[in-house]
Amino acid sequence: QITRIRAAGVGLDGFALSCLFIMTFYHFGLYLMRREYKTALMFSIFCGFVSIRASVTGIGDINRLVFPGMSHGLQKVMEYAGFYLGVPAYYAFVRELYPQEFSKWLARVLWFLSGVFVLSTLLLPVRVFTDYIEIYQITTSLAFSIMLVQFFFAIKRRRDGVYLLLAGSMILIFSTINDILQAHRIAPIPTMIFPYGLFFMILFQSILLARRFSRAFSEVQESEKKIQSLNSELKQQNNILDQLVEEKTRDIRSIMKNIKQGIFTVVGADTMIGPEFSEHLRQLVQAPDLQSGQPYTQIFRQARLSADRRSQITTALTTAIGEEVLAFDVNSHVLPHEMQLQRSNGEARSLEVDWNPIENEHTGLVDKILVSLRDVTDLRQLQAESQRSQLELQLIGEVLEIPPEKFDGVIHSCQKFIVDCYASLNAGNVDAHRLFRNMHTIKGVARSYGLTQLADAAHASEEVFVRLRDDKAIDQEWLSRAIAEVDELVGRYDQLHRHKLGRKSNHSNTLTIDRSVIAENMASLLKMDMTDLNQDVQQRVEHLSRLFMDMIYTPLPKLLEDLLQDLPRLAAELGKENPELVIRDPGISIKHEAYDLFRNIFTHILRNALDHGLEHPLQRLQLGKRKQGRILIEMRMDEGLLDIYISDDGCGLNLSAILGKAVERDLVDKSKQLSDYEIANMIFSPGLSTKDRVTAVSGRGVGLDAVKSFIEQYNGDIEIQLAAQSSLESGVPFRFHITLPASLCDPIQAIVPTLASVS
Repeated sequence: QITRIRAAGVGLDGFALSCLFIMTFYHFGLYLMRREYKTALMFSIFCGFVSIRASVTGIGDINRLVFPGMSHGLQKVMEYAGFYLGVPAYYAFVRELYPQEFSKWLARVLWFLSGVFVLSTLLLPVRVFTDYIEIYQITTSLAFSIMLVQFFFAIKRRRDGVYLLLAGSMILIFSTINDILQAHRIAPIPTMIFPYGLFFMILFQSILLARRFSRAFSEVQESEKKIQSLNSELKQQNNILDQLVEEKTRDIRSIMKNIKQGIFTVVGADTMIGPEFSEHLRQLVQAPDLQSGQPYTQIFRQARLSADRRSQITTALTTAIGEEVLAFDVNSHVLPHEMQLQRSNGEARSLEVDWNPIENEHTGLVDKILVSLRDVTDLRQLQAESQRSQLELQLIGEVLEIPPEKFDGVIHSCQKFIVDCYASLNAGNVDAHRLFRNMHTIKGVARSYGLTQLADAAHASEEVFVRLRDDKAIDQEWLSRAIAEVDELVGRYDQLHRHKLGRKSNHSNTLTIDRSVIAENMASLLKMDMTDLNQDVQQRVEHLSRLFMDMIYTPLPKLLEDLLQDLPRLAAELGKENPELVIRDPGISIKHEAYDLFRNIFTHILRNALDHGLEHPLQRLQLGKRKQGRILIEMRMDEGLLDIYISDDGCGLNLSAILGKAVERDLVDKSKQLSDYEIANMIFSPGLSTKDRVTAVSGRGVGLDAVKSFIEQYNGDIEIQLAAQSSLESGVPFRFHITLPASLCDPIQAIVPTLASVS
């Protein structure tokens, strides 16, 4: 009976030990195949520690068969060490399954305690370390109690496989506690059942693993099915994509073949032409042999680009390819966006050029530069024609604002100044001041009558003449071109006036009579003896005299009428109020041949008064003046002379500033003592201006110089008359005094009263 019992125990122990070794190596093999699966490693370690203990314990003394001749001390070390290490190994295994419920710090405490107790088995005698087993048994019981609580949380959170693992753990814990109690002879089952508990625990763990592997295999199968389905869809999509790519390729090739633009790419560090380019490119740049792989410069060989510009373009492209887009953006300003192409037949074509970098989608670097060329010659011609039409409409609008007879006078006056400019230019020594005066007067007259385009052209010409006046080298052709531009614009105004608008006074109901004929008849009337004529005839002669006078002479208010129309516009441009103009005229009329003279005089002086003399409204209010300035013109006839006095209520003359500018321009020796009168009359010096900034209105120092020149051509004179009290440090009130021959005025002023007295 004893032999049978021992044989049965050996069989059971061998079975349990075999299962432990199988599970140890099986799970370790799983771990080696999947290193991230640490649960298998922990279970393998647990099974290994328990198998060490099981090999030296049990009811059948299997250790005597496995390890014959083993000493009692070594057997106890293996038994106790296996027990000590099995507890933390099992906790570590469970924690790998449910890391959120099982504590990491408890695992570390158990490993630490087990390590201490294992050292005790190695360092202390058997009769000593066996006495401490009860302490570890208590620790194990506490650990198992905590594990049960943690299993409760895992169940509450519905963790996968927790019931199976809990059942196996409960059996293992029960068998462990039973063996501990059996050692103290108080166990409910009077035998060692740990191997059996361990068997059931391994069984449940195997079921759990089988479930997981089965689920994994199912997922793999599902994944394979999905992959197969996706592969099938991918093949279909690839087929569709291939069709789309083929279709797009055909479309792109069709576009590149038929598009009327030159499209190509610049590729590689050597800036070569890419493999694809439009068919129209060859025709556009007249390069029938153009091929991919050639330098891109083959396309621009007929372009009007300097060698330096071509080098800059090549450098910009070379720098951009293979780098980030920023490198292209930094150098894109040197790439031409429009250029002229000179074809072999001499025809010039305008090409619009677009440069666009193409990035590599993986590296983000510029792979190539896409360039497109478009022939915009016809478009530019249409734009130029549109601009010419717009300009013509603007010129027509300006012409229509002026009555025909006045416009003829304006054009005639401007043409005289242009002829004088050409005469000065063709002379041996070019008179810069003369050119400047003429152009400045044209500008003033044009602005007075609202001819803005002519005023702007004259102002631009002034920029050329001022360089000549300042002793700077100016090419003769440049001067001629400056005059020709104004001359061309004057001719265009006249062309529109006479031909396009048909405003020439030659209608069927109009009779053109030369002024000399009228003057001759006027002289005959003056010689008539009125005493022998009856009253009716005298009235007819008086009426005829007045008619002839209106044909030959222009009253001063009528002459100033056009200039007054420009004052509100000029005042608004200068930010000032429109001035009050007071004319004290005893009825003086101006001869037609002197019309341009008086118009030029008043054009410059009125503009000078508004710009230099009258202050800004706020400044006038601070000085106790009205916001609106006042300009006074007085005319008198005295002993064969016409006296004209022009003044304003502005700031007056700053004699100190005038003297300083005269010294600065070497017009006077600063050591010379000058009277206030001499200083004041220096404003007629060429190029002298007290303004620090040049504007479209003034600042060149040419206006009053031109006035003096015009007056002197008619044997007249102009001077500055100062107020009695004057000071160099403040504005001095003054007035212009102009003296002209009376022959320029109305000579029949006394005739009409004579006729009236006779009647």
